[in-house]
Amino acid sequence: MNHSNYKSTVLPTICNSNGQSSVDGLLRDVPIMAGINYIYRHDIMDRLITTLKNIDDKKGHVLIYGKAGSGKTTAVSQALRYLISNGRAFHPNGAYWVHVGHSDDEKLLEIMRTLFLRLGMLQEQLPQKLHQIAISIDRFLKSHRNISEAVFIFDDVFEGRFFKYFQFASKSITITREIDAELKLSHTVMRMPNFNYKDAIKILDPKLDLDIVYDKSSSHMLKIELYQAVYRLYQGLPLAMALFSHINIQNLHQWESIQKMIKRNDPLNNHKSTQNEPMHILISYSISKLSEENRELFKLLGVFRRTRIPISMVSLLWNYSEEEVYNKLQQLKNRSILTCYKQLDYTNKLRGYCVINDTIMDYLQCCFGEEGRYSQPLNSMTKALNTVLITNIQLKYDQKWYRHDDDGYFYQNIVEHALQASAFQLIEQLATDIRWINAKAQACKTVWGLLFDLQTIYKHVNTQRTQEALNQFYLLLQQFGLLFESDPVDFIQFLLTWVHKDNWIFKKAYQIAKQLQLTSASAYFYLM
Repeated sequence: MNHSNYKSTVLPTICNSNGQSSVDGLLRDVPIMAGINYIYRHDIMDRLITTLKNIDDKKGHVLIYGKAGSGKTTAVSQALRYLISNGRAFHPNGAYWVHVGHSDDEKLLEIMRTLFLRLGMLQEQLPQKLHQIAISIDRFLKSHRNISEAVFIFDDVFEGRFFKYFQFASKSITITREIDAELKLSHTVMRMPNFNYKDAIKILDPKLDLDIVYDKSSSHMLKIELYQAVYRLYQGLPLAMALFSHINIQNLHQWESIQKMIKRNDPLNNHKSTQNEPMHILISYSISKLSEENRELFKLLGVFRRTRIPISMVSLLWNYSEEEVYNKLQQLKNRSILTCYKQLDYTNKLRGYCVINDTIMDYLQCCFGEEGRYSQPLNSMTKALNTVLITNIQLKYDQKWYRHDDDGYFYQNIVEHALQASAFQLIEQLATDIRWINAKAQACKTVWGLLFDLQTIYKHVNTQRTQEALNQFYLLLQQFGLLFESDPVDFIQFLLTWVHKDNWIFKKAYQIAKQLQLTSASAYFYLM
């Protein structure tokens, strides 16, 4: 099967002017990954598309594995977009993309609960522990058969023991770097290979014709010698080929000199003599070729979690407008340093995102965590970057962080950023700020994240008064949290309903409700 018209059917990066797309409604969180150097590998993509059509017809599971930077996520994203946009598969139930990444048990449970809420599961039906996932979702799917016909993609799974929590899906795609030999899987397994030499040349030098015999002393032969060495060194890894294509190096001798210079001057590569050293050298040199402004801005992005990063968050970090941020990210995208795109979110709002390949994020975050990289103590750069982010948020919102729009990242991760910035006084204020808790509850549609935040913050609180306040909130949520409605969640009404009128929490919620009723269309039961 040859899907020769594949490239022309890929959805545009930006939706049409009215922000609506019936196809986007089926591609739930499926990233737009094709970068500036994307090439279509017919053999790989045809096999993947055929495999995905088979699991749509007959149900089943696919496991795709390969090195970081080999193009696994890009291939799956593009194949799904091709199939769904052309009505070839996964209609009418579409796809749900779930990024797992470097999650521990608690984070995975939060991810799965968020997914189940999105599927329509009620708060009281949600699993409280990881081992309850299978029972909870099986019960739910018995009365929601149509949902079981959707395909679920679990991206960037590092822990083999997590596979058992994905078994509820009758159609699934799991993306991982390695296969755990001890796992007994019923998946169709596909390895994502690196480029062959011919495909690598299409990236490294599209104008170079390998069928021509060049004079041995010509500039073309010097470049071919260089490309052959680079191909052997990086084994045709697509990410490496893309990065190298933007480096203006004329011959092998020049590249060898650059490698030696980076090894001498980059403490990370001196300290970490690992199989990733060649990639670290290439990434280091690629970053060094950016303009000074773009280089410093890009390094700041290492502060974020390993997931798609909303442009609204980058805007806070860089202190640029979102339009300025997107233009800067496009410049970085043109160097294959990252990917950026615009896409409808789950509220049907068009948002911008950027995605940094894990290998590049590894490099950035190793730099921050390695002693000597910036001639500062261990982890001081991590703290410094988080401090920049938290300070800029404070400057924009003062104490009114609840004004930030729900971008799928802010409410889910900002407490962790504040902790890494050692902003303990600030997180104490957040933890007892009813408006903040209300905004987080509405964004997360579950009390689980609130309970986790309160537990985490409690460990860093020194004053007895704040500990008591946190404990009251925690016990309240633990006792009555399941009474939250899945959508919408209004924490203020929840407090007015379930807290005793003499309690300070009720009095504070009452005052906020009065203010909101005067300034907005909100209406609260106890004020009517």
